Amino acid sequence: MSSNRTSSSGTTPSPLLTQVKAVVPASVKAALRPAVRVVAPSLVNSAPKGPSLSNAALSFCDQPTDNPWSVVNPDTGLTHRYFFLCGCWKSGTHWMQRILNLHPQVNIKGEFHFETMLLGLDRFTSPSWFVASGPKTKRVACDAMENLVRRTIYAATRNKPDSMWLGDCTPRMLRTVLPGAPTFWLLRDGRDVLVSWSFHWLRVKENGVFGGRFKDDIDRFKPEFTANPDRFRDPESGLLGNDQWVRRTAREWAKYVENDFRMCNELINSGTPVHRIVYEDLHANTPQGAERMYRFLGLDPARAQPLSRETKTLAGVEKEDLKSATRKGQTGDWRNYFNDRITRIFKEEAGQALVQAGYEKDLNW
Repeated sequence: MSSNRTSSSGTTPSPLLTQVKAVVPASVKAALRPAVRVVAPSLVNSAPKGPSLSNAALSFCDQPTDNPWSVVNPDTGLTHRYFFLCGCWKSGTHWMQRILNLHPQVNIKGEFHFETMLLGLDRFTSPSWFVASGPKTKRVACDAMENLVRRTIYAATRNKPDSMWLGDCTPRMLRTVLPGAPTFWLLRDGRDVLVSWSFHWLRVKENGVFGGRFKDDIDRFKPEFTANPDRFRDPESGLLGNDQWVRRTAREWAKYVENDFRMCNELINSGTPVHRIVYEDLHANTPQGAERMYRFLGLDPARAQPLSRETKTLAGVEKEDLKSATRKGQTGDWRNYFNDRITRIFKEEAGQALVQAGYEKDLNW
């Protein structure tokens, strides 16, 4: 195929111009594009654009059907429905994502983190002295946010174009993104979350957790963890040895529990279906849990691919790897790490949340 392409204005860029554009860095082209549009609009229009990402091709996402979470693609006639999967970090959200993606009619991606934009939308539309707080302007802003969500998810899920359900998998608190959109809520024992979270931050490159509060500690531990991860099995070493880290993590998990139980009732009462999945139950009987997940979306479980080690959809891992994102995937592993100090702190910060979530009957554990 020739590298020359006729633009919408009927002109064809020269071969030299095509070669120049090919070697100019993307950042430079982005900076020059506004000026080029003015002096030579045909050159900009001649740039190839993927139809699945163009504004015209995504415009149907701004026209939901009888609810905010369903759209029809006029080119294919397919109806696409949106859904969400959330839960506290290190609770198995990405495991659930892999299970859901075994079904040919599901395509769920992570992590969009729409909650960051929803917080901005709240600040933009809430103060009474902001113009956007008015009923009409607030509706315009909220509609624009919903359009952004639908467009973004659709644009990221084109690798399975025939999928009916398009989803976002993000470790976050439960809240409305698209009103009425089916939502999976994953819950896991906060004690296992604490252990997994503590190893996670020694493994990853980023270290901005909790606003960078523990950056120095994480930076100090990482080289040794890389060289000798087994030493960090000792609960008096690494992040588990830091009382403030244990306290902060337990407190944050408790906030998730408090928020998510409250929001679950609010969402259901407002017409949003919520399917709560307890990590420990899914771990104990993954095939049954997977079947329930598919049926929640109205899908035939028989059409899904089988669970397998290759797709990392079976419970747990064959061999523990402290430096892997799927370190162990077990239930009750916290018992191998909790000592009297960690137990005391966790009870102080999240003991009642454990009871609320059904993991303990009282604080005598």
